Amino acid sequence: NHADALYYGGLCKHNLGDYEGAIHNFDLVEKINPKYPNLFMARGNSESKSGDHDEAIKDFTSAIQQDSSNLQGFLN
Repeated sequence: NHADALYYGGLCKHNLGDYEGAIHNFDLVEKINPKYPNLFMARGNSESKSGDHDEAIKDFTSAIQQDSSNLQGFLN
């Protein structure tokens, strides 16, 4: 599915250090499926690495709201 391809492409871009490209992919995933599992955590990680800490905090907060058992969100 298209959201999966964009999400995994975003993860690849993040791992290659292309944080802005990763964020772009994750933004597109959100447009397709705003409840995509781990979307907010992944985008928050890319935002944090790119230095956009305010947006990262917003996405980590959304990740926790989506799944309060997600302790990784609390640790970031």
